[in-house]
Amino acid sequence: MEEASIAIGGMTCDGCVRSVKHVMSKLPGVASFDVSLAQNQVTVKFDPQVIDTARIVQSIENAGYEIRK
Repeated sequence: MEEASIAIGGMTCDGCVRSVKHVMSKLPGVASFDVSLAQNQVTVKFDPQVIDTARIVQSIENAGYEIRK
């Protein structure tokens, strides 16, 4: 398992958190995740043989959120 913290722009409310959680729950290879509105980020544990951070980032962006570097 690998772990990554991804900073997310545009998350402003609990509805946004639910939306990001929904995206994370649909991704194969994601073992667990924690979405923080206060920190505007998601910390995700995933199997790198199934999914990589680029695909996770793309899924968040496809849901309408901006990834902060």
